[in-house]
Amino acid sequence: MGRIQIGELLLKDRGIDPSTGRTVFELSEDFTVQIGLNGESWSITVPKGFLTDFASVPRRVPFVLPDFIAKRLPRWVRWVGRIGIPLWSIFPPWGRYNKAAVVHDWLYRGKIVDRFLADAIFRYMMKELKTPFLKRVLMFYAVRIFGASAFGSEPPKPEDIIERESDNGETRSN
Repeated sequence: MGRIQIGELLLKDRGIDPSTGRTVFELSEDFTVQIGLNGESWSITVPKGFLTDFASVPRRVPFVLPDFIAKRLPRWVRWVGRIGIPLWSIFPPWGRYNKAAVVHDWLYRGKIVDRFLADAIFRYMMKELKTPFLKRVLMFYAVRIFGASAFGSEPPKPEDIIERESDNGETRSN
């Protein structure tokens, strides 16, 4: 079967990325994960200074219904469709899966491995981090379906981050 060793994740809140509106964190130290599965083993080290927004979940997703359907629905359903489904209440960008999301970001940005393996490592780490089954499966399929545009994308530039006025002390992620 498999085995995994996940190191400690030390982060610094860097502020807001204006292009996405998401909070960005910087690794204060290298973060290492050792994964052994089916006789193979990998050591993945995310370097100090790497910027992450954890799980890149949109705050809300609007949906558009065809007029012939929308006219038959209650007004509140049409209103929800216009403002969107609030995904952060279901899948917040941070949670038990923080460490898995950081490794996934690193693997995606650098194209360290192929996309399927990066997503499989993400799912495996979420399982080991005790992310609930349904959330784990839905997040895995979300990155499989919607993650292609992020694979190999540029990280936010540190000079573009809007620094927070508050204390930027280190935080630990569970």
